[in-house]
Amino acid sequence: MTGDPLFNVELLYLALDRQRRRRHITWGQIGREAGLPRSVFTRLGRGHPPGVETLARLLLWLGDTDVAPYLKGGTNIYVRADESPGL
Repeated sequence: MTGDPLFNVELLYLALDRQRRRRHITWGQIGREAGLPRSVFTRLGRGHPPGVETLARLLLWLGDTDVAPYLKGGTNIYVRADESPGL
């Protein structure tokens, strides 16, 4: 892979933290509700991007499966089927 990462881990972490504070719950509680270990949040807080399954669970927990807000460069990023690497 070349270039800067497209996924903005910090924005996802901030969205999770905002919802966590709003609900007055712990990171561990988010993990239990989303079916994820607490260590996921430590890694996110350190800037490590989540895997696909983890990302799906976190977005479902947030109540919105749209990944576009977390992509650097906005919602205009797409890959055409004939340009997909490895397909």
